[in-house]
Amino acid sequence: MSPLARALAVGGGAVFVGAAGWVAVAQQEVSAKKREKDGAEAELLSEQNTFKRAESTALESESLIKALQQQTALERASMGELESELEAARRRVATLEAQAKQKSGDIARMQRDSASAAERLDKARADQVRLRRSVALAQVALAERQAEVEAAKLRMNPLNHPKVKSLLNR
Repeated sequence: MSPLARALAVGGGAVFVGAAGWVAVAQQEVSAKKREKDGAEAELLSEQNTFKRAESTALESESLIKALQQQTALERASMGELESELEAARRRVATLEAQAKQKSGDIARMQRDSASAAERLDKARADQVRLRRSVALAQVALAERQAEVEAAKLRMNPLNHPKVKSLLNR
């Protein structure tokens, strides 16, 4: 290949690459603008749906307000009965509170009595342990005294006297 042909090929290739790059950039810009348009359409649809829901909610709220106003009128009519029932309930609550206070006092007294009885029981058990030890010591002392009595009885026999025993042993 001649240098001129080579230069033309390189120059033509450069033009082709430049044109291809321009086409790619233009294509990217078209795609970006199309995405923006699609986003704008989706936002428009969303806003329209939101508007329809708000309009529907407003209509529902108006009908609810009318129904509530009618219900309020009916409720006001029955308010007198409820107030008398409420007063009776207050009197009943006062009675129940007085009974609860009495029961609370009874419970507190019973708890004090129970604690006092528990203290007496603990003291009685401690006394029982102490007395059991005293009985055991008394039994030991009695056995020692019994042994002393037996020894004294043996010494009463003249043949068991130490001097007599020493003479007999000779």
